[in-house]
Amino acid sequence: VTLLVVIPAGLCLDVVDEPYKARVLAGIFTVGMLLGMTDLFMHRLIPEPPFSPVLTGSFKEHVVAPLADREFRPWLVFVIGWNFAMMLGGALCTVYFVDDLGLRQNFLGGSVVLIAIPLVSTMVGSRWMGGLIDRLGVKRVLLFCHIPWAVLPLFWILASPEAPWFWLAVASILGGAGPAGAINAANKYLTRLPRASQRAMYIA
Repeated sequence: VTLLVVIPAGLCLDVVDEPYKARVLAGIFTVGMLLGMTDLFMHRLIPEPPFSPVLTGSFKEHVVAPLADREFRPWLVFVIGWNFAMMLGGALCTVYFVDDLGLRQNFLGGSVVLIAIPLVSTMVGSRWMGGLIDRLGVKRVLLFCHIPWAVLPLFWILASPEAPWFWLAVASILGGAGPAGAINAANKYLTRLPRASQRAMYIA
C-alpha cells in the first residue's frame, strides 16, 4: 500500500510546475488525513478482549519499577543515548536530501530511494531476522544490526548532488535491514525480561 501511494505522489510532484507543488502537497496531505481518520473509525469494529487488571499499587510504583530494575536499567540508558543520536541526525536529514542533494528536482527518485527501497529491505530482512536471533541471541543481533544503522550518515555524506542515488540506495538498504533486526531483537528482549504482569509498563 505504501508503494502504491508514495510512487504516484512523487511522480505528481515532479510533473506539476513549481507554483502548484504546494497545492499538490496540500491535496496529498488532505487525502492522507481523511484516510487516517477513516481508519480510526474502522478500529472501532475490531473486537477487544475484556481487560482484567492483575497489578496492585499506585501508578507511580508501576512507572518507577522499570527504572529501579538493575537488569533493565542499562537498556534504558542505551535507548536514551541511541534515540538522542538518531533524532539529532534524523531531524535534518530530510532537509539535507531535498535541498543539498537536489532531490527537490526529482521527488519520484527520492521516493524510490528513501521510501520504497528501505521498505523492501525491511520486508526481506525481517523474514530471516527472527531465526537469526534464535540462533545467535538477542545481544549479538542487537549489536550486529545497530552498526549499519549507526553509520548511515556516512553514506549521506558520501552522496554528492551530482550523483546522490547510489550512496543513498546503499544507505536505504542498510537502513531497512538493520533496524528491522534491531527492533525485532529489542522486542524479544522487552518481552522476555519483565514478568508478564509488568510487560506493558516496561515496553512503555
